[in-house]
Amino acid sequence: MDKVNPSVRDRLLATAMVAAPLLLLASTVAYVMGDGLGEDQAGGVLQMYAAAAFVLAIVGLTQLVEATHPRAAAVLTLVGALGCVGAAGYAINSIYAAIGPVDLNENVDGPAGQLALQWPGILFPLAFIGIGILLLRARVGPPWAGIALVLGGILFPVSRIGSIEALAPVSDALLLVGLAPLGLALLRGRHRAPTAEPTSQPA
Repeated sequence: MDKVNPSVRDRLLATAMVAAPLLLLASTVAYVMGDGLGEDQAGGVLQMYAAAAFVLAIVGLTQLVEATHPRAAAVLTLVGALGCVGAAGYAINSIYAAIGPVDLNENVDGPAGQLALQWPGILFPLAFIGIGILLLRARVGPPWAGIALVLGGILFPVSRIGSIEALAPVSDALLLVGLAPLGLALLRGRHRAPTAEPTSQPA
């Protein structure tokens, strides 16, 4: 396993890979201790910043597998970024739902709810399921990290759509278990992604 001094960009991505799931878990705790999932000001604020951090975390994750699966890594980067837009949308909606009667999530059958929340929102967990599978296939990091991301991605919509408060922290903890060791490894300068063999180009 090669060690190199991580660049400033790698340090930023690695920090986000640890901070994002921590912020998400903190937002869920705030939701559960407050007005409930999707209806709390503190939870919504924390979730909004978690969504922003997850954009960088997803870039950090996909760069670990882009050498062996470049197309899939590019697609999952886009899917994950759109998913983070949905997560941020739900966060802002949660703040407004806690303040007053405006709750876009109750009108997801309309175009605004579907485009701003429902469709991008489901892409968020799908991105982690896909990334977890790629990590396992590329043999990047410990196998349980990829498995944790897949399980966390599966439980995330189950807990949120069903408003199962006891399950929501479990899904967040699984994402933390999957992301944190990879982020710490990147922060320490460990590049675990196998590099593609160079191919000769015609003159």
